[in-house]
Amino acid sequence: MKTILTCLIFLLSIGPVFSQSGWYWQNPVPQGNPLHDVFFTDDTNGWAVGDLGSILYTRDQGTTWLKQKSHTDNILFAVFFRFPDDGWAVGQTGTILHWDGETWTPQNSGYTGLLFDVHFVNSQKGWAVGQDETVLYTSNGGDTWSRLTFEGTQHYFSVSFINENEGYLAGAAGNNGVIKYTENGGETWDIEIIPANRMNSIFFADENSGWAVGDNGAIFHKAHADSAWVLQNCGSTNDLASVSAINPHQVWIAGKEGIIYHSNDDGDTWFPEDSKVTDDLNSIFILNGESGWAVGDAGTSIHTYNGGGDWLTLSTTGPTGYLYGISFMYPELGVVVGENGLIYSTLDGGENWVKDTSHVSVDLYAVDI
Repeated sequence: MKTILTCLIFLLSIGPVFSQSGWYWQNPVPQGNPLHDVFFTDDTNGWAVGDLGSILYTRDQGTTWLKQKSHTDNILFAVFFRFPDDGWAVGQTGTILHWDGETWTPQNSGYTGLLFDVHFVNSQKGWAVGQDETVLYTSNGGDTWSRLTFEGTQHYFSVSFINENEGYLAGAAGNNGVIKYTENGGETWDIEIIPANRMNSIFFADENSGWAVGDNGAIFHKAHADSAWVLQNCGSTNDLASVSAINPHQVWIAGKEGIIYHSNDDGDTWFPEDSKVTDDLNSIFILNGESGWAVGDAGTSIHTYNGGGDWLTLSTTGPTGYLYGISFMYPELGVVVGENGLIYSTLDGGENWVKDTSHVSVDLYAVDI
């Protein structure tokens, strides 16, 4: 490759190239779009969703991720699975997708706004929530969806049902956080205003114990079914995006700038964990006392194998850093260049990239081979 790499590398003062419609992410593998949610059905099989209709699947605890066809370019905000062959994803323009074990199939939600979360209590009954008081309900496995009518200006970012009758919504009403509760399968709802800007995620460990987290480090805990939501403090004012618990005592939260906190005493005390990332974390999923995952901006994906004692960045292959120029001699042979003298070459059409030595540290903006 030496002869090729010394061909015509121009240090041109041109800006970086941005992706256009019809172009597809190739590296870092499998993509680098923001990821908004992650869900694992067991210790090895999991899914993550994000921008541009990204759906990723892993069967080895997240060591490698495979991109699945979502048949949409819309942002996907949430993913939920009951079984490996029964999954759901929701997002922009009322997008609802169903996974049957082989393909993701679009469903007709009858709604064109943003859907932020989805939850199914069994194979037939499920809920999807979003902006502008939107709560959608299906009783036939997603064949049809009905929209509940509420008064007000709430946006709902999270939904969690304990059983077919008892469920919670979390979101925002103006400048306040809001939590709604039903005990009759959604026929009627009670509302509780929470002293926080917005509540981003709600999760119940069992029928009694639940947490809701939101902006400015807000954490609220409900210890019993008939008790009030009580404010807790983890010591951070960063926005919290997600909460996950494995029992009423052990709970994890994640959010802005890669923060992760863990409590093993019902949330009375919280301990920071080193996520080893600084990108915002949008979702955390703890499967058991050992295995857990979190995903976030810039395609960030991390995994713990020891209950949060250590978090490992899940590796991706291919060029990293800011890349400014690309050239292919023929379909298999190509070169990209970028910041601080970065040069990568491929011999297989971009499936794999090898870092080459440029012997310079200046930004390289264009290459021609």
